[in-house]
Amino acid sequence: MAVKDFILKDVKQATTTKLTATVAGNTSALKASDFVITNTSSKATVAAKSVSVDKTDKTQVTVETYVAMADGKDYTVTVADVTKTFTATDGKIVKAEISPASVVVPTPANNSDGSNANDIVAKFTDASGVEIASVKPLEGTTKVPTGFTYVEFKVDATNNGYLSGNTLNLYKVGNTAKVTAIAHTGKYNASAVEEGNITAEATITGVDPTAVTTSAWNVKLGKKTDNASEFKNIKETKLAVKDTDVYAYIQRATSDGKTANAKDYTFESSNNDVMTVSTASTNVKDTTAVAVTPYKSGTAYIIVKDAKKNVVTTLAVTIGDERKVTALSLDKNSFVLSSKDNIDNDVTVKATAKDQYGEEVAITSGLTCKNANSQIDDSKNIDITKNAIKVTKPGLTKDGKDSSNTYIVEYKDVKVTFTIVVKAYDKTAATPAAFDLVLGADKADAIVKADATANTTISADVIGYDKNGVKVEKVAAKDATWKLEKDGKAAKDATGVTTGSALSTINVNNISSGAQMASGIYTLTVTYKEKKFVKTFEVTNTQPSVSVERVATEGASVASCFKFTYEGTEQKNVKFYGLDGTTNVTNTSGEVYVSKADVTVSIGKNTVVLTVNIGLTVTVK
Repeated sequence: MAVKDFILKDVKQATTTKLTATVAGNTSALKASDFVITNTSSKATVAAKSVSVDKTDKTQVTVETYVAMADGKDYTVTVADVTKTFTATDGKIVKAEISPASVVVPTPANNSDGSNANDIVAKFTDASGVEIASVKPLEGTTKVPTGFTYVEFKVDATNNGYLSGNTLNLYKVGNTAKVTAIAHTGKYNASAVEEGNITAEATITGVDPTAVTTSAWNVKLGKKTDNASEFKNIKETKLAVKDTDVYAYIQRATSDGKTANAKDYTFESSNNDVMTVSTASTNVKDTTAVAVTPYKSGTAYIIVKDAKKNVVTTLAVTIGDERKVTALSLDKNSFVLSSKDNIDNDVTVKATAKDQYGEEVAITSGLTCKNANSQIDDSKNIDITKNAIKVTKPGLTKDGKDSSNTYIVEYKDVKVTFTIVVKAYDKTAATPAAFDLVLGADKADAIVKADATANTTISADVIGYDKNGVKVEKVAAKDATWKLEKDGKAAKDATGVTTGSALSTINVNNISSGAQMASGIYTLTVTYKEKKFVKTFEVTNTQPSVSVERVATEGASVASCFKFTYEGTEQKNVKFYGLDGTTNVTNTSGEVYVSKADVTVSIGKNTVVLTVNIGLTVTVK
């Protein structure tokens, strides 16, 4: 990773016309033209209208576009040479929430545009929280979301106040009002009951104007196991009913431009029937953690009180429906095997499950696989370990002809299929009619994951075929010569192999040493019986990058002058290299030019070594 003025780290869709980008570096230099947004389906470019940087967290950048992105397609966002992808909302409204969580008492004067800080707004979102529409009470019939006929607002202030136009007025600090917004479809069933309505409820509290510091409070929902050292690096997650591992991470922005935790404040839930909260511990700098236990879907609020029990702010928490598996996929859906013994003895497929929020669900048990033909019991030929399914090669048909076998994989009531076709080989031929080099895959990701138990590999075999193209021989790797190249030069796999029969298994990564093959196109050349076979494959790498910051121009060591962060966690296991890129300057003193650094990161029980380009000079005293 080269050091640039700014580096795009992540991008999410906030509304149909707004993106929230996480950008490291000098974000004040960003312009709308720096963001290139492309619809990957139509290849159309979406022009950025404006760019704004968050006042308290300079890494958060809002990008507004001229046109809406609500077609459910994938879009890429490119800044400099870094590209990130997001899937646009499909525009289907499934949730609503009401804001603000608190109003000022007494009600302030209107803004110059006629709006008021106490105006009530119902925001309608899709399943992922992307805002599709926002409606105020007076807009209930004029600004109706697509698919609905009108939006109804109800206010129950129980003598605590009243709604005037769009503005909620409460009489005293501490008074509350229950506000309900209902988006009506106007569609009725046979029992005359309206169906498909979207409803939101909120309890809004009146607070003293001097206590309103909502803009100075930040909250992120993240896993309680998040190892981030700073608030900005917390990886946000969706909160769903029955989740047990989510914290609300809360940070205050102080008037002197610094950040602080909220240890001197107490926290309550606005509705204990929806969620309960309790203070938890965290190592995130200047941050207080609150454990959130969700019981029902909807929106509730964390009520923040000072030492005098005054309500200083309320922080909205959106709770989604209980997680359920909605998608199941396999890494491969079809296989063609030879019936010859010791060729294609079995196949293995790996299943991936995702919930309705697009988050991966770990498959530890409960995965099933069976032959779609109920007359065939293949249970003894199927072995399942967590998300991996190994199937022993089926036989031919009873009359010795090609067989086609469909298997049904099921997890949590979601099903997917794959097929195995077994081809009958020519038993009359004494030798193969032709040979070819066969790769197990033409593309592999070098990423090292925490749950990986073995290196990612690509198999390579010289295979002999009969006249009908059916495999009849697997050539021993030692009987051929092997050579791996990239860009016309000798290359090596992640275990350091560049020639020889060991290349019959190409290690794309090495979870023990941390090595990874560089991204790019590789060429494998194999010679057997004076015949040369050439195949190419691609290596990609979706491993999150390490960010680097020079924190000082001089120090007691090279390491003291830099800070490295991976997935929010500071990294200390670093080696530094000089101008030639090979001389270790980690312990060098004086003026030291650092061209790059190798950062060794522990990921679960595995290791990965990530190289960071630096190109800076520091002074070591």
